Amino acid sequence: MFILRRAANWLLGLWIIVAATWAVIWKLLGDRNGNLYLVNSFALWILGSAWLASWLRTLLGGHWWSLPVGEGLGVLFLRHYAWLVSRREPSSDRSGSSPRELRVVTANLLKKSRDLTSTAEAFQTHLMDVAVLQEVTSDAFESLRRPLQTSHPWSYWISTPRARLGLGVVSRWPVAVEQQWSVGITGPYCLRLRLLVSGKSLLIYNMHLVSPLYDHPRMSADRSLAIRTHQMDTVLEDALAQDDPVLLMGDWNATEGSDIYRRAHASFVDVWAEYGQGPGWTWPHNLEPHIGWPFRPCLRLDHAFCSRGLDLGRPQVLDIEAESDHSPLLVPLHWPPASKPAEVGESDEQNL
Repeated sequence: MFILRRAANWLLGLWIIVAATWAVIWKLLGDRNGNLYLVNSFALWILGSAWLASWLRTLLGGHWWSLPVGEGLGVLFLRHYAWLVSRREPSSDRSGSSPRELRVVTANLLKKSRDLTSTAEAFQTHLMDVAVLQEVTSDAFESLRRPLQTSHPWSYWISTPRARLGLGVVSRWPVAVEQQWSVGITGPYCLRLRLLVSGKSLLIYNMHLVSPLYDHPRMSADRSLAIRTHQMDTVLEDALAQDDPVLLMGDWNATEGSDIYRRAHASFVDVWAEYGQGPGWTWPHNLEPHIGWPFRPCLRLDHAFCSRGLDLGRPQVLDIEAESDHSPLLVPLHWPPASKPAEVGESDEQNL
């Protein structure tokens, strides 16, 4: 029994040290190193398990240092994942007439099959109004658009001549493609869409940023990360210059530890962090495109950010079987926005 306790103490202590070392690297480098891209994504498990290990080692009579180190890891855990303990529901004034709910979906649809009929049916089941799509082929996009063309008559798809994958949109409401951005190696990475509902404009940025693990002979991890940062800076600069509310969403190929996440979070609201419940993991839904085995998501790579002041409902990760390695993310907005009450004295000034 004594030997087993010593062995357990040694293993728990080793894990606490490894986790603490990793935490220092995580906070210093985040997602800035492509080689740490996946490792840093498992912060929930590394911090949480090391925190519990410190208490268990203390109960087993381990050395005193394990508890304060574990408490430090616990502080990091609560700072990033406090929503596991308590969810703060957003407060909004919905007095008077209730605005219509606009349901927007972002979905990376990379898959071997060219038939997305079942995806179209799932979108209809979830009462989707607008779907912005990434990594979808021309044939697959057509198979998705065809069953929806009566209820969602506005659609658009774009790719480069050298790439078979592109960005697309299918909408129940009028939508115009105002701007598109592209990088030579990776092709188009963002569309700025103007959606018109009940006379009100909403700008939606359909984004697919390059992965640090992008498999290309001319791309290293450092170059991929530099391109991804350039892509995000370009989109953010454009979004911040707009007068209308904006929604930035898509496959960012980045976790909450990334620089580009922090850049977006400085100016816009992370829809899932503010309104969601649970971890919001979207990847990998299965092991496509390599192996079609089902898998449970453990990373959040698909994000939605919005302008401050937008009235949103609770987002949802859709469980659509065997469609892609990403799970779609549904964001409900109360749209068009309710008119703001006049400030005191405002009507008097207008009458002068």
